[in-house]
Amino acid sequence: MKKTSADRVKLLLRVLDYLASPFGSKEWELNHFGVEGTHFTRDANGSPIATARGLVENPVNLPIKYLCDAPQVLYLPGRPEDVKRNHAGS
Repeated sequence: MKKTSADRVKLLLRVLDYLASPFGSKEWELNHFGVEGTHFTRDANGSPIATARGLVENPVNLPIKYLCDAPQVLYLPGRPEDVKRNHAGS
């Protein structure tokens, strides 16, 4: 961030703090899956599954994750075999 007023720095840090919300928080869920009922529904296990709209309006189309994001987690809802395969490769 460039040098600016203290209030502006505080505001920007609050935005970055929100974007870096930890895995499992409602903020993280919103940043990664969108709005429940609009962009995703939940399967029998409670995992978010993208709706048709969620496949179009997804975080890749609004790349805010390149500003700041929480530490990456190995979480692929509805795809347990992919998680096992990715974990085994690390």
